Amino acid sequence: MANRLVYRNALAASIALTLLSLGGCGDSSSNSPDVPDFGKPTNPQDPSEPQEPTDPDQPGIRSIGVVASVSSDWASGGVSYYDTDNNFEPSGPFHEGISDIDVVGGQGFFYYIEKFGTDRISRIDITNPAQKTWTFSTNKEGVTSSSNPYTLVTVSADKAYLLRYDSSEVWIVNPGATVEQDFYLDSIDLSAFSHDGQSAPQMADAILVEGKLYIAIQRLKSWAPDQAGLIIVIDTTSDVIIDVNPDTPDIDAIELQGFNPSELAYLDDAGLIISHIGTYTYSPNVLGDGGIELLDPVTLTSKMVVPQTDETGNISSIAIKDKDTGYFTGYRFQGWTDPALTEVFTFDPTPEAGVASGNAEAIAHLGTSDFRDVAISPDGNLWVANASTTTPGIHVLDPGTNSEIIFVDSPEGLLPENITFVTTPR
Repeated sequence: MANRLVYRNALAASIALTLLSLGGCGDSSSNSPDVPDFGKPTNPQDPSEPQEPTDPDQPGIRSIGVVASVSSDWASGGVSYYDTDNNFEPSGPFHEGISDIDVVGGQGFFYYIEKFGTDRISRIDITNPAQKTWTFSTNKEGVTSSSNPYTLVTVSADKAYLLRYDSSEVWIVNPGATVEQDFYLDSIDLSAFSHDGQSAPQMADAILVEGKLYIAIQRLKSWAPDQAGLIIVIDTTSDVIIDVNPDTPDIDAIELQGFNPSELAYLDDAGLIISHIGTYTYSPNVLGDGGIELLDPVTLTSKMVVPQTDETGNISSIAIKDKDTGYFTGYRFQGWTDPALTEVFTFDPTPEAGVASGNAEAIAHLGTSDFRDVAISPDGNLWVANASTTTPGIHVLDPGTNSEIIFVDSPEGLLPENITFVTTPR
């Protein structure tokens, strides 16, 4: 999803030719890894059903961690699997190719997104994890500029929204399609929400809540966030943008307090939780424009529950356990070509009034590394992607105590970048 390690954006131009040349790489390397057996798929007719946390000892269901990982020089990437039924045994990498990749989980399958310069999305069924079920372009025929697909949000078995970061249009697609001509259905034009002079509004993440799609818009100018972020609201029945302020002549989005929104989450009875990276080169003694914001989608009021400080640095990835427990990665900028000094923090997503300024605490035993993602697994554990070039792998923590359950080395020494999960019957 959204920017996992945001200094990669500055490298996009210099690696574009590399990405294009690698785009045609096959699904496996010359030394193909053993293919794991993950059993029977879940019901493919209802991929939009939310994944509820499950008892890890429940006999019928298990979860598989799916991790997009990259080489240390950003020249290549691939997908690795972590089998929670087999002591988190890793396998991979599979689907090797470019490094600008993301993964989106589901029930029985996941989507593999090849982003800038390659512009493809694939579905991979977990019962056949080394093969792509289908692969479709995220560009219309004849378009040569990169749409840079970011994520897919599923409404039903035959309807989903595809966010395209470097395009002004959100695609409405059919994830149940088996041939490419049936994949694209329609589009929604968001160009009115772009920064002045920019061709795209930079849609970074989206989430589906009670029949509405909430899209986080960065509206950067030359990678600089000089305007607050936006949330665009779309009615998923009519595919019409909802005007949040009918008293003005324009169609209005929700203007946020923070700048450069990166990821979205949702809590019942609380609202949308938005992480804001802020200015990429945040440094001490510079006013922070990032943080974590809690937005009430009914009243359209919001508050910063974690402000950006010298201690948090730039806030990127977030993971929400419940109304009392959330996690985020905070990094300190070290230069465009050097690893960020990152920590994993715990915070209260719904703090009482007046406590936001102290609402973040680093998990001390993890120390400082190059942490690129955090995610809550279906069985309720915290997974942390550690992209250290010396000891890359996945930390699995118990959110009750934040103690480590296990650390699993990343296959072939690749650096874990993005974590998602697939649920499947045992």
